[in-house]
Amino acid sequence: INLDKMTRILLTLLVSTFWVVAQTDNEPELAVEGQDLIVNAGTGSIVMQYAGGKRTKMDDIMTQLQQLQQVNDDLRMQLQQTQNASQMQMNMLRQFMTCQAMGQGYDPAHPIKCKPILPQCKHTETLQYDAAAAKPYTCSSALSETIAALSSRLASAENATAKYANLLTRFSSCQQMGGAYNATSDQCEPFVPQCTRQGETLTFEKGSNLFICSSYLTDTIDRIKDDVNVLLGDQLPIGDKDTTPGRTCRDIKEKRARALSGTYWISQSPNGSAPYQVYCDMLTDGGGWTLVTVVKGYGANYDKKYPIAGMNEDRLLADRSDEWASLSQAKLNAIFDARNDSIMRVYASAFPNLGAGDRSRYPRQYYLKKTANKRGFDAFASLRYVPEWGSKSKSEYKLNYDRPGLVHPYSPATHDFPDSGKTMSHWEDHTVLIDGKKYTTSRHGIVGDAYSNCEWLYMFQVTEKATAINCLSSTDVYAKVWIK
Repeated sequence: INLDKMTRILLTLLVSTFWVVAQTDNEPELAVEGQDLIVNAGTGSIVMQYAGGKRTKMDDIMTQLQQLQQVNDDLRMQLQQTQNASQMQMNMLRQFMTCQAMGQGYDPAHPIKCKPILPQCKHTETLQYDAAAAKPYTCSSALSETIAALSSRLASAENATAKYANLLTRFSSCQQMGGAYNATSDQCEPFVPQCTRQGETLTFEKGSNLFICSSYLTDTIDRIKDDVNVLLGDQLPIGDKDTTPGRTCRDIKEKRARALSGTYWISQSPNGSAPYQVYCDMLTDGGGWTLVTVVKGYGANYDKKYPIAGMNEDRLLADRSDEWASLSQAKLNAIFDARNDSIMRVYASAFPNLGAGDRSRYPRQYYLKKTANKRGFDAFASLRYVPEWGSKSKSEYKLNYDRPGLVHPYSPATHDFPDSGKTMSHWEDHTVLIDGKKYTTSRHGIVGDAYSNCEWLYMFQVTEKATAINCLSSTDVYAKVWIK
């Protein structure tokens, strides 16, 4: 074989090939991937360079040249394979570009399909899909940011709790001395109620200029915790939306043991239609109480005392006492009739001008339950017309009450209370005219001086004013009616 001619053949083949992958079984290898043929310009010698840095000198090349003729056909075949592979890569590149133009990615495992490109999200992000967007899949930090914001609110609320706990300690010290702690003057001042129920803190109610027991702070902290749990669990609890109303506050509490005091959606319709919002007390007496009426101080207008269509219903969406308010007759009765053993709770407030003899009586609350002849009972009318409850001698209702120093009568476990044996008084019939229609009332509303004088919600004598349940002349007096 002519050496110069074979050298030229070898150089021509190697330069025209993209890469050479053929090799012989004998060492040294003729060629491997990444191997180049190099001419040393200084000496004119030809060497074979390997990826690992190994070199074969001229005498080794001479030996390999003897075998070139036998491998020429293999080289040509491999060149063709390389060109075919290059064409396949070009086709794949075109497919990639086609998919990319549609905002998607090419899947080699399914070459006829483009697939969405899923971005790599940070650990604080989640993959979010929007079909209408140019890039349907994006990374979003909305969830983690929301959780962080709620956690921050929770921390703030817990800090506030710590401050309240410190104040509560000082309040308690003053209470033991029969007074209350004034944070401004750092002095013990006149009587405040004893807060003994779980979750309550002493709160100053500006409207009535009184210290009251309130679960608002505890409820707020627990609600934030529930918000976080709901967000993480992607849940939609009963009562939170108008699309998932509960039947009553009691129904919501039974299905959501951790439900907290606040505004919820309810509906008494079989299919949950026509839902509306109410305020639920989910802490007092086991929770599940719906606020249906607020009576505020004196007021002679009968439309305030007999609001068939409801009055200031938006004021009932918070546990407040600054204005007369009532659910409509239809709503109030539907809530009471939702269960066969419903109980009505009437809360009578304390007031600024309490005398020493009254401090043991206020605040107080009454519990009423219809026990017989329930068909046709009108709970709305029963607040204003005592005979609606029936005859006490025939055991058609029972009554009990709670005040400072007494054993609490109501049991959340049994949803019942013992009868005190007391009877509500009805003096004489009176009538009110609302929108051209007459309604019969008692001279006084419930609870008809069941335990002492001046215990009624309304007065319907034309010559006298209406007042709240403690019937004392104070505009800061209020009463609330709850149903469970």
